[in-house]
Amino acid sequence: MDIQQLKLMAGRVRGLLEQSKHTIGHNQSLDLIAALPGLRNWPEVQAFPDRVTACELDATSAGRLGFRLKRKFDLNLTPQAILGHLSPSASTNTALAPQIWPTGPQPGIYVTDSQEAIDALLANYEDATDGALIYAERAGNHWEGSIDLGEGGLWSSGLWRVPSGTLLVVGPLLFDQQSWNSTRDRLEMACLIAQGAGHRVAVLIDTPTPEAMFEDVRLIVRSAQPEGEDYEAALLGSVSAEGALQLRQPFATSRPVLAQVPNVATPDAIPASVRNQLANALAGKTSGLLLFGSSEIEEHSAIELVAASLAMTEHAGPAARIMPRHRPTPAKDWLVPQAIQQLPFLPSIESAERVNDFAARFVMNLLCRSSRSFSG
Repeated sequence: MDIQQLKLMAGRVRGLLEQSKHTIGHNQSLDLIAALPGLRNWPEVQAFPDRVTACELDATSAGRLGFRLKRKFDLNLTPQAILGHLSPSASTNTALAPQIWPTGPQPGIYVTDSQEAIDALLANYEDATDGALIYAERAGNHWEGSIDLGEGGLWSSGLWRVPSGTLLVVGPLLFDQQSWNSTRDRLEMACLIAQGAGHRVAVLIDTPTPEAMFEDVRLIVRSAQPEGEDYEAALLGSVSAEGALQLRQPFATSRPVLAQVPNVATPDAIPASVRNQLANALAGKTSGLLLFGSSEIEEHSAIELVAASLAMTEHAGPAARIMPRHRPTPAKDWLVPQAIQQLPFLPSIESAERVNDFAARFVMNLLCRSSRSFSG
């Protein structure tokens, strides 16, 4: 790099700041671009031309400029975004070549539902990198060589200054209805970090359907990405039981078919005076809302009516329960009728809608039918 190139890039930084409603002068833009070769201002650029000559436009130098933009203008830009503005033709793969463990697995997202697999990965990474630091949430913050991401988690601004190729451990992420949106936000940020900073991100998943873990991860990421973005490209593979980051192609396939559980419910809990009318209303119906209520104030109000609905909607297909949240004790989940208790769990209504490739039939937070949408 030479001084003339720095001047050209100073103009691009000035235009970038104008897009963000920050107007600066020519001299200010020169002082800013001095961050690329690690200098404080433009007079130092002129005084140390050898530093400029040795400087390369890569993720490291872009990270220095990003830090200065954050400090002076509270502007958060990834090294990848800065590289795109300063040199639109720059190769993303070259810019994000791993500085840590350059011969290791490709940077991206790797998922598992096993804490033991995460622990094995931590040990392998430590050996392969001679003790390089790990940045981790609860799934990995117990490791001696890890730095706890703390309350900021993946939104910690310092992560963009970490050398590319570093291992980040995220999770456990809960797959249930209550946590669905927060899990989506964290997976979205994990994809951005993997793509923008070139890190390896291992994600621990806590799900009631481990057989559909990859399909649910893809579903969440697809729901998070804006039009024109491709967060899904960051989803690369799994963490093996031996702690290896393994590519998985394709990352996800079609969701497993929901198994048919033998029905043990009877319609007896539904008052005889309305049972025939309800049966006539449901005849041939495979979509709609089936709502139940009770004047009795008790735990699981109207749950017996919900269980009875299984017997009256059996023609709509297999049934499953929607997991409302992860409880510290499952006792309350057990205090439901046997007809519901025996049903398999699905993590959310969103995932239930993908079962068997057509809309799911569900009872909110309790029950799902896989043919069409019934709820109550």
